[in-house]
Amino acid sequence: MVMLRTQARGDLFSLVAIALHNCATCIRLGLRTKMEERIKEALTALMDGIKRADGDAIARQMGLIDGFLQAGRAGLHPQLVHFLERRSYPKALMFLGGESEIPAGSCGGRH
Repeated sequence: MVMLRTQARGDLFSLVAIALHNCATCIRLGLRTKMEERIKEALTALMDGIKRADGDAIARQMGLIDGFLQAGRAGLHPQLVHFLERRSYPKALMFLGGESEIPAGSCGGRH
């Protein structure tokens, strides 16, 4: 069991966020940011466009996803950034869906 010692500064949510941010195992809560919600919606629409072989929808959604990544990179989880940069869109969607068993790709899980 790991014990975290902190000096109280701010409200409980701030303390929890700081403790989780500093945790080496990168625990992820089920809370998503607005940017992550927008990315998830674009990924879902992209996957739908792929199923329908709709080139315009695919190009539009990929452009949105690239823009979201560029605009929100600093506030996104590093693993999500990794998936989006490498265009591992199904894995990014799994990550945003809270999946814990995302298969390692060609990088072998090292990034």
